[in-house]
Amino acid sequence: MSEKLKQKEAAERLGVTGRQIHNLVNEGMPTVLESGKRLYPFPECMSWYIEYKIQAAAPKSDKVRDQLREIELRKALVEVRQMELDLARDEARVVTIDYMEQQFASMLEGLRGKLQNFSGKTAPELVSLDAPAKVRAVLDAAMAEVMAALVEVGSDPELDEDDEHTDDVDHAA
Repeated sequence: MSEKLKQKEAAERLGVTGRQIHNLVNEGMPTVLESGKRLYPFPECMSWYIEYKIQAAAPKSDKVRDQLREIELRKALVEVRQMELDLARDEARVVTIDYMEQQFASMLEGLRGKLQNFSGKTAPELVSLDAPAKVRAVLDAAMAEVMAALVEVGSDPELDEDDEHTDDVDHAA
């Protein structure tokens, strides 16, 4: 048989406040009116409250499932991108940062050496020249040699061998 409780007693049994009981009634918790007073039938209110809490928790579970799906989707996208990067590396369409650093370092070192030798190599040729046009021709030829050295450094086959041995594609450019 059902026991009919006052609001304060119902709140104590459910472990909530009197205000929460009022809110739960607005959500559909069962009540009865006797002599103009609202009473709360037990165990019906307890059963309703348990079901209410289960349903209130369900959307949170859906949110967690949605978050897990989102994480799984992002993980799958990362795996696809990694496979694309691996394929690009295998097809020699990726140049690593390490490779580019070696290329630029080699080019700059070659340029540095040519520029350091430029005045010592060119000065003796300029001393005996009497016309600015002749000086200009010697300087133009010397500069063309320096520029050609830069082009040759960019086609160094030793640096190409390093690219074949690169397993780390995390630094791909």
